[in-house]
Parts: sequence; C-alpha cells; structure tokens
Amino acid sequence: MTSSFQMPRRAFLAATALSATAAQLAAITPAFAQPAGALKRLEPLKSIEANGLSMGYFEAGPANGAPVILLHGWPYDIH
Repeated sequence: MTSSFQMPRRAFLAATALSATAAQLAAITPAFAQPAGALKRLEPLKSIEANGLSMGYFEAGPANGAPVILLHGWPYDIH
C-alpha cells in the first residue's frame, strides 16, 4: 500500500520560512565590545562675560584655520 503525502501550501511556506530563519540564527556569533580610547578633555576652558552672562568656550585648532562654532546647550554651562 502506497500513501502519498500532501503538504498544504501554507504549511510548506511556513516550514520554508522557519528553516531559513533557523539557518540565519545558527550563523550568528557573539559580538565583543571594543574598549573605548581615552577621551580628550576640553581643557583649558576659557570664558567671556557678555551682558551679565558668563559663557565658557573651548578653543582648538590652528590660529589661521577656518572658524567653526558649535553651540550645544547654549547659553548654559559648557559641561
């Protein structure tokens, strides 16, 4: 006696998707974090008094270079 095995289309697609997902998960390897390098300190800080507000700033780079001004959290503390 021979029996024919009929798999419904949805079951076949689900089994295929499950097999592909399992193959992807098997290939995953753990990632190891790299230690961060030493952070550069913003020293020495300079300050200027303008309209009663003391503003701190950090100056770096060549004196004849193009100026770049980054205002983050302005007008609050530089730290």
